[in-house]
Amino acid sequence: SGVTVPVAGVAPVSTIPATTQYTATISWSPAAAIFAASTVYTATITISPKSGYTLTGVSTNFFTVAGATATNALNSGVVSALFPPTGEVPLEDDGVLVFEDTHQPSCPPSDPYCRQQN
Repeated sequence: SGVTVPVAGVAPVSTIPATTQYTATISWSPAAAIFAASTVYTATITISPKSGYTLTGVSTNFFTVAGATATNALNSGVVSALFPPTGEVPLEDDGVLVFEDTHQPSCPPSDPYCRQQN
């Protein structure tokens, strides 16, 4: 697992599971506890090599991030991933539909005080 495409209404990931070669953190711009709708987000992924590993020799724009345009500098583990705008926040589906009652009751013929509306 790694960086996932931002989805409106979902919390962003802030870490990538460590491997034997590196650790990585993710920061988001704009910062958000929950991704907003119709918003462009950029993830900055900072890759830190573990002992015995290096970023020397990593070429410019070497890294890829699914669903994003990713860039990085030469010999750098700082990756900028620009994502397209998020969609709308989906409505929660609890299985219950509620409709406002717009029905006008009809007047019973025996009610002298009720006036039928046309």
